[in-house]
Amino acid sequence: MKEISITAPGFTLIELMVLLAVVSILMLIGVPGMESLYTRNELSAAINTYSADHRLARSEAVSRGRQVTLCARNATDVACSTETDWEDGWIVFVNIDRDSPPVIDAGEPVLKVIQPLHAKFSLRSSGDTATHFTYLPTGDARYPGSIILCKHGKTSQSRLLEVSVIGRVNIAELSANDISMTADGNEIESCNP
Repeated sequence: MKEISITAPGFTLIELMVLLAVVSILMLIGVPGMESLYTRNELSAAINTYSADHRLARSEAVSRGRQVTLCARNATDVACSTETDWEDGWIVFVNIDRDSPPVIDAGEPVLKVIQPLHAKFSLRSSGDTATHFTYLPTGDARYPGSIILCKHGKTSQSRLLEVSVIGRVNIAELSANDISMTADGNEIESCNP
């Protein structure tokens, strides 16, 4: 009987070193691109959630024929905050008595309560909309305004949500060179409007 020898071909040490060098180069090229994609997706998800709640508030104001307010949430309980940071979450409620600054009174339905954002995000507004946005029964916003979402305080990692006087909500996108822009084409210069 004839003896058959089976040997598996292997890699030489030089071939393994070349393979590791190629994989390392590909990782150096690919990982930053993946991180950028992940950051964009995180920002989009967070601002889309916030935008959807504005649309909910506007829709409920029209359908109920009453003012509906979206306010920054107090960190300790389900109440509107007097602070201008929205990172602690927000509340959508029917503001029956139309108080300003808004207070959730007994008998005023709370439509939605949003939990705090991840610590890496900041969400800030200023002016008349620093702590709340109110939608009238016509769908109009009581005061137009904007709010900026930033990751790690970087304007290059930000999104801007603008509410017009007629209650329309727009989200500003990143430009081709990764600079966040407002809807009218101006660069976002600060995470605190």
